[in-house]
Amino acid sequence: MEDGIKREQVEIIFKKLDECKVQLLRKNIFSSITLFREVLEKTLATPMLASDKKALTQKTNDYQTSLSQAQAFKDIYGPVTFRDNDIQTNLAFLKQLIHVKEEEMSSPLQDSQDVDNPLSGNALKGEVFDARIKEIQLLIEKGQLSEARELVGKDEEIASHLMQSYNDQGIAFRKQGLLDKAIQAFRNAIFLEPEDEGLHYNLSRVYIEKGEWIQARNAIESGIKINPDFSEGKILMQYIQKHIS
Repeated sequence: MEDGIKREQVEIIFKKLDECKVQLLRKNIFSSITLFREVLEKTLATPMLASDKKALTQKTNDYQTSLSQAQAFKDIYGPVTFRDNDIQTNLAFLKQLIHVKEEEMSSPLQDSQDVDNPLSGNALKGEVFDARIKEIQLLIEKGQLSEARELVGKDEEIASHLMQSYNDQGIAFRKQGLLDKAIQAFRNAIFLEPEDEGLHYNLSRVYIEKGEWIQARNAIESGIKINPDFSEGKILMQYIQKHIS
């Protein structure tokens, strides 16, 4: 392998790009483009094989096309065209879109009735969102899962935000060697998004590092059941089976 190239970093970029598509399908536009900003930044900063770069460029172009054609995106930003194969230009443009949206979300309302109320309008939404996130996290950490599920309800934005947070925690814990904490974080993420095969994959990898091969197999089996075409999962399953048999 060429010096400086770490395939696991490239895999993370591919997974984040897949999550961008999931958020786009759910019409969580701001979450989708914020994740996409990370994808472009990491793509520019990560050395990779020519074959990986070609595949990633194609997937990036495909996502940009889907994004610009999505009605939910057009409703917010109007007609937008991204330039294929021009990551630097698209990243700069994307940052402008996100900056404009963040300014809209943080700007105070001008109506006189809101001046005396610091929790009105968008400010209230931010406070309520953060408070609900913390409350749900506390319930999950206490093991009160039914109460946490009830509080999440059908709010996909909150579920996605929490899932991504726990997934990021799991990755960080695994890299630090805190494997039990990583397992719990990934389990929390799966509780919130049980149909995400990538989370089961991440959990399986931690079990492998612990040498718990049966648990690793069970975890990746769940991921493959969700997505029978999950090629990375099938490769991992083959690796696990060699150590079990």
